[in-house]
Amino acid sequence: MIWKLAFRNIWRNKRRTLITSASVMFAGFLTITMSSIETGMWEKMLQNVIDQTTGQVQIQSKKFFDEPTLDNSFAFSESEFKKVSQIKHVTAVNPRIESFSLASFGEKTKPVYIIGVNPDLEDVMTALKKRVVKGGYLGTQKGSGILLGVNLAKNLNILLGDSLAFFGQGYRGVFSVGMLPVKGFVKFPLEDMNNQMVYMNQIDAWELFQAPELYTQLMIRTKSNKYTDPVKNEIKENIKNDELKVYGWKELIPELVEAKEMDESTTVITMSILYLVVSFGIFGTLLMLINERRHEMGVLLAIGMKKRQLMGIVWLEFWLIAILGLTMAMILSLCITTYLKWFPVPLTGMEEVYEQFGFEAVMTATVSLKIFITELIKVTLIVSILSLFPVWKIYTLQPLDALRS
Repeated sequence: MIWKLAFRNIWRNKRRTLITSASVMFAGFLTITMSSIETGMWEKMLQNVIDQTTGQVQIQSKKFFDEPTLDNSFAFSESEFKKVSQIKHVTAVNPRIESFSLASFGEKTKPVYIIGVNPDLEDVMTALKKRVVKGGYLGTQKGSGILLGVNLAKNLNILLGDSLAFFGQGYRGVFSVGMLPVKGFVKFPLEDMNNQMVYMNQIDAWELFQAPELYTQLMIRTKSNKYTDPVKNEIKENIKNDELKVYGWKELIPELVEAKEMDESTTVITMSILYLVVSFGIFGTLLMLINERRHEMGVLLAIGMKKRQLMGIVWLEFWLIAILGLTMAMILSLCITTYLKWFPVPLTGMEEVYEQFGFEAVMTATVSLKIFITELIKVTLIVSILSLFPVWKIYTLQPLDALRS
């Protein structure tokens, strides 16, 4: 009987029901969407850094992390390379040789970061070929050309086909000097990379640095970030070399991990304020619901209905309305976050601000069951606490006072 009365009361006043459910829907939608967008933007930035610069797992010389110089490069045999490639959950292995140098064209000289790669493996690992916005991709032959970040090319005022001169320090302190033609320009989501990156095939890099068949790191990509630790541990078991050390991506970019944790701490404050705002919104609709029905409740009590029964009906009504609102919030949030995940919205006019902090200037989101469940539980907890208000109001209600209202 209580269920039947509660369900009928919900649709007896559709306007009141829709307003109350809309307030719950707004609370759920806002908290889920905000959390999904923030998490999605951080995930995208971290993934950009991981894909382009570190990989989920990386092998280096023990000394390279603290002293990133060519002198701390290492040799890696074909058999060791195959062992790493065959580890479960490993999808790509990419050896690199990297170092700073000076690049000169005409009267302009700029500091650059040179990355010597195997063109085919690099494309599998980082999809570098797709980032070429002008010109062609790296060749595998000696002297086949280089790729420059778009901002670096602009600063040097260099064109396709022009030759860029390099000079700096090579392996074991030798003076490295060379000249290679520009084959293409690449654009990355991270502005620092556009400002200083130079890609060349590893044959040219070995010759420039006079470091034949040496590498500064071996980037390893896994199916997902969650496989980082299992793959890292298996590499340690398979590669018995005391001169090498295996790192996970969190160890390689600790400053970004710390920045994310700090941002999450400030987000707790922001979300707390948001929860307070939505709580008042739901409370306002509850107050309206009780005051509008005060006379009706007085009549029900006057004709003999027990307060316990009335409290149960009103409490159940509110929960049915809340469930309707939470369901709508979940559906609407799922639609918005799914759209933002697959079709990120460009933040026009804010490119420079976002790129200074390493973010791609787009609004994206993640679709995470954990976020949906966590936020729905929080909103449900708020609703649970607020649902005690109408129960208390009925408990303290005096039938005569209610009839006069």
